[in-house]
Amino acid sequence: MAIPISTVICCHDSRRWEAIQRCLAAVTAQRREGDEVIVVVDRNPDLYARLKSASGGVRVVLGGDTGGLSAARNTGLQNAASTIVAFVDDDAVPAGGWLDAIAKSFADPQVMMVGGEIFPQWPGGSRPTWLPLPFDWVVGCDYQGMPPVGAPVRNPIGANMAVRRDLAIAAGGFHTGLGRAGENAAGAEETDLAIRMRQIWPAKEIMRIGGASVRHSISPLRCSRRYFIRRCIAEGRSKAMLGHRGGYRDSLSAERRYLRSALPRAVAADVVGLRRGDLNGLQRAIATIIGTGAAGLGWLTGLVSRPRGTDGAWGIGAEPTCVVDVDGSSGVPVRPIPELGHRAVDAVHLRVRLDGRQIASIRVPIGPAIPASTQIRTAVDGAVAGVGRRAYPTWPAVDQTVTAALCTLGRSPRLAATVQAILAEQTLVPAEVVVIDNDPRSGATRAALTAVADNPRLRIVEEPRRGLSCARNTALAAARGDIVVFTDDDAEPEPDWLERLAAVFAADTDGDVTCVTGAVIPAELGRAIFRWFERAARFDRGLDPMVWHPGVSRSLDWLRRWEPTAKEGARGLAYPIAGSEFGSGNNMAFRRARIIELGGFDELLGAGTSTRGGEDLDAFRRVNLAGDAIVYQPAAIVRHHHRDNRAALRRQLYGYGTGMSASVCRHLVRGPNEAVGVAQALPGGLRLLFDPRSPKNAAKREGYPLALGVVEIVGYAAGPAHLTLSALRRATRQRAATTRHIGSERELPVSMDVQVAASVAEAGNAGSAVR
Repeated sequence: MAIPISTVICCHDSRRWEAIQRCLAAVTAQRREGDEVIVVVDRNPDLYARLKSASGGVRVVLGGDTGGLSAARNTGLQNAASTIVAFVDDDAVPAGGWLDAIAKSFADPQVMMVGGEIFPQWPGGSRPTWLPLPFDWVVGCDYQGMPPVGAPVRNPIGANMAVRRDLAIAAGGFHTGLGRAGENAAGAEETDLAIRMRQIWPAKEIMRIGGASVRHSISPLRCSRRYFIRRCIAEGRSKAMLGHRGGYRDSLSAERRYLRSALPRAVAADVVGLRRGDLNGLQRAIATIIGTGAAGLGWLTGLVSRPRGTDGAWGIGAEPTCVVDVDGSSGVPVRPIPELGHRAVDAVHLRVRLDGRQIASIRVPIGPAIPASTQIRTAVDGAVAGVGRRAYPTWPAVDQTVTAALCTLGRSPRLAATVQAILAEQTLVPAEVVVIDNDPRSGATRAALTAVADNPRLRIVEEPRRGLSCARNTALAAARGDIVVFTDDDAEPEPDWLERLAAVFAADTDGDVTCVTGAVIPAELGRAIFRWFERAARFDRGLDPMVWHPGVSRSLDWLRRWEPTAKEGARGLAYPIAGSEFGSGNNMAFRRARIIELGGFDELLGAGTSTRGGEDLDAFRRVNLAGDAIVYQPAAIVRHHHRDNRAALRRQLYGYGTGMSASVCRHLVRGPNEAVGVAQALPGGLRLLFDPRSPKNAAKREGYPLALGVVEIVGYAAGPAHLTLSALRRATRQRAATTRHIGSERELPVSMDVQVAASVAEAGNAGSAVR
């Protein structure tokens, strides 16, 4: 039996009555057993009543409350009874065999969407002589330069397309911020849906098929130059708005090929025709230039404008990150899928974990047709099906005490929430949470933590010497746990964050592992500035566990007992001198005794000093070069809130540049062996910075502001000067500092090294610790 099809015809204009009747007659004439025809009337009660009384055997329904072509098509999807839904415009007439050809194409289960051929039916039977063939898309028809019949396409043209109903609904349906509404010339709603479906199911196909053609009736109005320009501008605007949702790479992929090949060939052909006496060739060449310019103008205006729509979201709509844990044996989410309610959400960035192991990172665009939780669940089920259900080994119980440490100036609005999440929401209860107040005179930290100040596991330790390294060394000195775990005051840890980090130490029976880092994912990606940060300074190191160790084979042997996908750690162009492969300071854990033995954090580096950063990279490097193991555990997740304005992002990227190069220079001056290591890594480091194809720069090619790249490079260049200034300032403080006796005749400056600080802590004198 042939696959049944629901044909949806959307209409809104009573003046098209005759065209609607021709379309209905052509569709119903080839209707087969099980097929149905649905006419959706958009905000025209009179047309609805007339169709209702005149169309026997056809379902006539009213469109959605929001109005517009996208809402009408969503109504058709929701009312369709068949697994395949075909859409045809009300002024198009399907040729014989149209439904059979569509049904035949969907016999392949990998096909999720198809588009048929669309031929223009010009008024009076003659084509406008000035209209270039590559611009027939202006009137909703096939155009010169599009992929041939039988080839995959990014998206079909909406006047003649069909889609698997369940996948279209799971992807969110047609977005009501796009598509025609009344007389406007907007479009791209089918492109948006196709891009979303491709992102969710990349292995499935969208095809241009033969045998399913329609004749599209073109009104005299659409043959005018005025409409041509207006439609080109509207298309450019639509593609700009689409880029905010699907990304400019996907939304403009077909257009880039079109501009590179089809348009130049058309202009060349028109010029040749002009030489042969075809005076209309000049008109077409001029129209090509004007149409391209109008589309470009529309694209530029679309970048800064906000379209109509009920979700309020182009560039301002949220794209939160969501971690979904799935039970490996049942395939059922451990916790309910989050419901987003009425938030202006354009997409959700999913991290799917199977028995706690990350298996997928997926961007799920959220459409208006069905609840967001259903769309998320569909994507989660697809990710689990892709790897198969499996039972992972259970990590050994943690038998070491854990201190969670957080250093702060008290300025972050998320400080209290982060501390509360560590104190009350972790599956592994820490022995203590040590908050280092690095600006005690302001009183801001204590004020922010008033609500949790009575918790017996919270300790606020004052460290008046400004600098993140000083604060972290004070945390190491004050900590009572065997393992010290660090995060920042703008991070949100997952409930099993501490357990996932500490379990690695528990499984390491040989004691090789000194440091474990975790995944740092963005809390939000809905704004361009957040995506710029991800391109410039991506914290996340991927889905697979990694280990760096001279005895990597032995380390992988025991690690793969617990994490079957574990692999040898990545080695970048400047490994290990850069230190950036291992992780980042907002999600790292150390064996306390060993990191103290290795010198703790270098107080010439880090935020709060002239170098502005690099202390975590320096610590990772020293651990690695000492022959100890570093493990990256992607199951230990924290969300990071990126800077939300350009000025702050520029300062941050400049600081990353100064911190990285200052860290390398600090290593350079430690000894001749270190200097040799820096010299060997320098060519790779320069390539990493300046080669546009390098891993660092490849992601910045499209839409990344040049100014941000420049300011980071300037930071790299200024790093040595910042390190020198930091050293001079520290020497000045040490000379001016008052000294004190600590159990011997030896006098120590207040700025103690971490080994002495640790001994002081054990004597009960670590700074001024206050509950």
